[in-house]
Amino acid sequence: MRSFRDRDYLITPECFIFVVIGNLHPADRVIAYLKYVPDKHGRWGHGDSHYRRVLEHYSVPCVIDSMRFLRENAPEYVFESNVHGISLPAVPTWRIAEHLRPEQRVLQLQSAGQRDELENKALRLIERISLDAGVSVDSLGLTGSVLAGIHDPSFSDIDIVVYGSKNAFRVKSYLQNKPSTSSIRELAGTSREKWIAERLSSTSLTRQNVLDLLARKWNIGLFEGTEFSVHAVHTESEAQDHYGDERYVPVGIVDATAKIGDCSESLFMPAVYRVDTAALKGAFSGYTVDRIVSFEGLYADVARDGEGASCRGKLERVESVSGLRHRIVIGSPEAEGNDYLLPIQS
Repeated sequence: MRSFRDRDYLITPECFIFVVIGNLHPADRVIAYLKYVPDKHGRWGHGDSHYRRVLEHYSVPCVIDSMRFLRENAPEYVFESNVHGISLPAVPTWRIAEHLRPEQRVLQLQSAGQRDELENKALRLIERISLDAGVSVDSLGLTGSVLAGIHDPSFSDIDIVVYGSKNAFRVKSYLQNKPSTSSIRELAGTSREKWIAERLSSTSLTRQNVLDLLARKWNIGLFEGTEFSVHAVHTESEAQDHYGDERYVPVGIVDATAKIGDCSESLFMPAVYRVDTAALKGAFSGYTVDRIVSFEGLYADVARDGEGASCRGKLERVESVSGLRHRIVIGSPEAEGNDYLLPIQS
């Protein structure tokens, strides 16, 4: 049965548009960031309905700003999670007016009598990836402003979802090894500089740090001159965990180095790196961690198996029926955007 998945969109009675984060949610609500709100002067929209972005970027400072908006204007969408031990944006199930699914948006566009320039381009990219990567169109979807139908062909980009681990790795391999004649290109020119500038403004990274991360980002680029991104999402059969199976207790902000043992889950949200060894610094040097988990998409799939990495993040105690362990989390409100995960260049 199709449940709420990462990158789905939810529309509330106020016409707030939320983007779902991850696949694990409480029984009575869906964890999701507020992304768009109605605004007659907004750049996004359709017909007489216009919206502005509350979540400018998927970064902690922007999420904090969106949470401030919710506390002041719609506190019913602020959820005090006793699982994560922090406040999270979440939509109660009884406040969901529409649940928009990326794979259904592709079907809608395929059967549409009329499509605009961006919709046509998005379908061409979907079909190109499907054919060349050897994945079914049914395993692909369109999220972002195109999913909500509020895009503007003059500036909107294309956000693609690929469902399932096997499909995700096929798409990754294709994009990493595409022929030089492909219409799919790496970020360049103004688009590249904009991406770099946005990361410099929302993180504490140096320009060289950002360039090193960009060099590992296979899932962003240009298609026929339009920016696009690809996001891997688990299907229900792959996600066997349930919300509340684990509980997380904050310990403190820690600096550490680690050797990555398994990065296969780092394509998804949250990005999970299993670590073979980790050395925590300062007062936390006696702790042992087995995972680095990033809720900040910038650090998804940027470190490889067997590679060293340095990080700064929130040390958490993980409590479950199987016992106690510890992990480091990137992208927590407590770190205020000053956390990171960087491969150690050999």
